Amino acid sequence: MKTIQSIPFVWLPLLTLWTIIFVLFRNLSVDNIEFYIPLVIYIPVSFIFSAQYGLLLKDKKEFLFTKLSSSSSIIICFLISTISIFYYIYGKLDFQRSLFSIVLPLVANLIINEFMSISNKELVTRKKQWDKKNLELEEEQVQRSKENSNNREIHFSNKDRWKTFLKKELVNDVKDETYIFEVKRIMDIVEYSSYFRKSDSLEDLEKIKKSNDLNYIKKIFKQIK
Repeated sequence: MKTIQSIPFVWLPLLTLWTIIFVLFRNLSVDNIEFYIPLVIYIPVSFIFSAQYGLLLKDKKEFLFTKLSSSSSIIICFLISTISIFYYIYGKLDFQRSLFSIVLPLVANLIINEFMSISNKELVTRKKQWDKKNLELEEEQVQRSKENSNNREIHFSNKDRWKTFLKKELVNDVKDETYIFEVKRIMDIVEYSSYFRKSDSLEDLEKIKKSNDLNYIKKIFKQIK
């Protein structure tokens, strides 16, 4: 009922067409009831075509290609049935051929629409898979972005701690030139070295702070590249 109310441009032409056909049949003045059987068959057939077309126009899930193909099939089959009933009225088709020509397009259209429906389902499935894949890729990118952000924070934190330590060492009264050289060298590379992006850099820093053995500390310094 909603389809009839929402798509009047589908049903009003059909009612007009039915009226014309009824008038033509009435003007023939035929008393044989069998003569009207093609008309009785055509009415529900044309109604089904119109209902299919109306539902197709309202369906938002159909892909454009599928919708165009299905609508073309409905229109062509509807025209064949309609032309057949007019041919029958004007005596160009006999009783049996008219019935065949009216009903066959409906059967053909149902078969075609079934194939179209299967094709549309496959397209929908592929689209869902594609959307799922895109969503997974987006989630991976977000996760990588978070990891990179965390790595940057760790990197900055490590650098700051090392800078603070190295600056204190420079002002300390340490006579070992090799030790001072290593401290200055590390200060020069602290901004660029990948070593400070690793958690090991903090572990080494804690070991250095706890140790009073300059040789041990210098050994750690020399490993920093």
